[in-house]
Amino acid sequence: ELINTFDYMWSNGTSDVKTYSFVINRKIINIPNADDTAFEFTGSPQQYGISNSDDYIVTNGTQTNAGNYIVRVALADAFNYVWNDGTNETKNYDFNIAKKAKTINIPDQTEVFTNAPFAYSPSNLNTMASGLSDVTFSLKSALSSMKNVGTYELSGDYFNVSGANANNYDFTFTSGTIKVNKANVTVSHPAISKTYDGLKLEGDTEAIVVTGLDPDTFNVKSFELRNLQTSGKFIYSGTSGTAYIVNLVIVDTNGNDITGNLNITASPVSYTINRRKLYFTFNTLVAANTPILASSIVSVSQSSPLVDGDYVSDITVSINGVDFSLNDLYSLPAGTYAISDVSVTIKNAENTKVTSGYQPQIATLPSITFN
Repeated sequence: ELINTFDYMWSNGTSDVKTYSFVINRKIINIPNADDTAFEFTGSPQQYGISNSDDYIVTNGTQTNAGNYIVRVALADAFNYVWNDGTNETKNYDFNIAKKAKTINIPDQTEVFTNAPFAYSPSNLNTMASGLSDVTFSLKSALSSMKNVGTYELSGDYFNVSGANANNYDFTFTSGTIKVNKANVTVSHPAISKTYDGLKLEGDTEAIVVTGLDPDTFNVKSFELRNLQTSGKFIYSGTSGTAYIVNLVIVDTNGNDITGNLNITASPVSYTINRRKLYFTFNTLVAANTPILASSIVSVSQSSPLVDGDYVSDITVSINGVDFSLNDLYSLPAGTYAISDVSVTIKNAENTKVTSGYQPQIATLPSITFN
């Protein structure tokens, strides 16, 4: 605009106001390139490859934990700046931090049978987490399926993983083993005393003492007493001696046989079987040259009878210092013979000799007459 339009004019002969355009263009900002780094969890903060500048502001660009994040890059002045694609909107970038692959070696563990579920060793759990920050391993449940003697595989499926960094790792597990060995137990039974009754020597399952197991977890179901540690025979008679516990069966509270989980050391059982008094008399008149049955020559007193099933199977008599069995007697010539000694053999229904269970009593030694 001229200062004095009366005295001045423009070179083109005009004096009107002249107008000019003054344009300040937006600053063009190059869009940052994406960071193609393959990020993996390290335990420390990691920076995406775009940092703050005078031209733009970066948010969400620093992360520590594994995960998928969005990095946002906004123009520092969205009014005066423009991206080189002609836009001014915030640019988004994928910032992915992968979980760190980690192999966990599950330590082997050896246990002794206890008839109860057991826990995995805390020291083994600590070993699994060794070198890992804020990661804890724990059992999902007690190893109840592994309580019997044997070797079992222990996989990663048995473990929970917790802690602040639990989700920052991609865990794989190498299997360990749980080996359950037999428990050493000792078994004893109180001394047994009875009078011969024709029955085999038996103990009481309630009297058995088992050391080495929790008494609330088992019951003694059955056992036998025999004359040899390896098995032997049943004991019916005798004065005193040692019996051995064999064929012992121990069950858990649900009735399951757990004997195979035990190394059993059984103490010998002392026993005394008092002899049963047996009063008998001879029938002194017998026929010569005829086989003699013990039952025909011996009468047992009803005041002290034989145990049911027992019988006198043989008799030996001493005549003039010579011992004669029943098979010998019937061949003697007719006559009367003085008996200086008598012994009897008694057997039970199973044909087992049980003479030692009796104490034969003869009031007087008779004579015997053969016609």
